[in-house]
Amino acid sequence: SFSLTGNKSNVVQNKSTQESANLSLIFTTTGTNWKGTTSTLNSSTLQFYDAARFGQPSASGSMAIYSYAQNTIFGSETGTTEDFSGENFRIQLNDNVTTFTGDAWNATSFALNILGDKDLQVKPGYLVKPGGTNGYWILDPDPAQVYKYYIRRFKRTSPLTSFTFNPSSTLLQWSNTSNTGVAVVFIFESGKTGATIPLAFGGGTVPRCRIFDPRQNNGPVPIGASNTIVGNTAGLNPFSVSIDYYGAGGSSDIATSFPFVTQGGNGIIMDGTSNYDEFYVLVRYTNDATPLRSFSI
Repeated sequence: SFSLTGNKSNVVQNKSTQESANLSLIFTTTGTNWKGTTSTLNSSTLQFYDAARFGQPSASGSMAIYSYAQNTIFGSETGTTEDFSGENFRIQLNDNVTTFTGDAWNATSFALNILGDKDLQVKPGYLVKPGGTNGYWILDPDPAQVYKYYIRRFKRTSPLTSFTFNPSSTLLQWSNTSNTGVAVVFIFESGKTGATIPLAFGGGTVPRCRIFDPRQNNGPVPIGASNTIVGNTAGLNPFSVSIDYYGAGGSSDIATSFPFVTQGGNGIIMDGTSNYDEFYVLVRYTNDATPLRSFSI
């Protein structure tokens, strides 16, 4: 017998390493003769866990130990970090994201197959491609999908004029869809479809949801003839409606540190009011990218 009291985890990045992390138990049969002398009659080493015996594909490998509660997360909606310890603030990948009415992820579900065809998988401490070399347990619901996504919601209750985004991995530009790797864009509540920009910030209405790339400079960024990306453009727009592609403003090409400057004319407003206090971080993997382990705002 053994105990898993307290918070324990043996989760590692590589899938094959995780699969081999199986507890071996030695079972010994001991006999006693009429003189009271004992001897070992048989000794067998058995694996603690066999995926096939739990009705799962054998490719699932060994079960990881993660004894934190299902809804434990070491971050908050108003916090500054994401370490992929849970999915309480994850948003579903659908068109509601573009109007900032995103649907909450079912963070308390124990179902094994709730990932959509284009969804990345959160395993404790890592954002991974399901079924990939760093995946865990479940198979990829659609291996034909080269691009997979994850969306995380943040909220600020006080005004911001600037902030810095620090991911744990080097980023690709969002427009780079050919290289294997990680790309990130921001969607601000003030840049959603139909948002009204106050006169103090230049005025006007946002015609289409705007995504802001920390690897690009200020202003609209051309994709073909314009900066508008039509719906369901592979790797560039996972939504069925058109979006506009912008640079972050004041950003640089430093690999893992990207400064943002709020600029109302482009639709980046963080004034702490209920109209302009939230933003989404949209992550894209191309192929089986090296996982993000965290990012900070």
